Amino acid sequence: MSTDWTYATIVTQYAEAETHIPWKDDGVGFYEAIYPDSGFLETTLPLLHISRTPNNDLKMKTWFLKFTGFSFINLPATITGVEAELGMDRGGRITDETIQLTYNNIPIGKNQATFSLDILKLYGSSTDIWDATLTNAILSDPSFGIILRFQSHPSWPHRSTPMVNYIRLRVY
Repeated sequence: MSTDWTYATIVTQYAEAETHIPWKDDGVGFYEAIYPDSGFLETTLPLLHISRTPNNDLKMKTWFLKFTGFSFINLPATITGVEAELGMDRGGRITDETIQLTYNNIPIGKNQATFSLDILKLYGSSTDIWDATLTNAILSDPSFGIILRFQSHPSWPHRSTPMVNYIRLRVY
């Protein structure tokens, strides 16, 4: 049995490097990326992949988005899996760079990023705990959540703007 799909109540962004592309902050706490509605959270600039042969292609990454403050109801006594669902417009080229759980501002477990360009993607499963040690106390902590970062497609030159519609989690 799983919990219901649950959405974050807090969304923040941070940079690994200031040269990466930030997300547009409209002053409402990145509300556009919390629920599956018609709103999208997008970057301030498109991500580019410019081919500069032979080996010096320009490829860009976004700042990290951190989703926390999940309020899971009826957590199971034993955690067997965590599933994340991401809805976004990838412009046909934007790929994952980091899809990872976080706790106390530290990434935990396995990075679930893939190169798939699907608009709707599922990560994890009813039997996948992302190689993390998860307890009810951790999952109930307001600092628990998921971090996302995206990158230019590594193979195809393009100019595309990532637009995140929502991310949600459920626990098995």
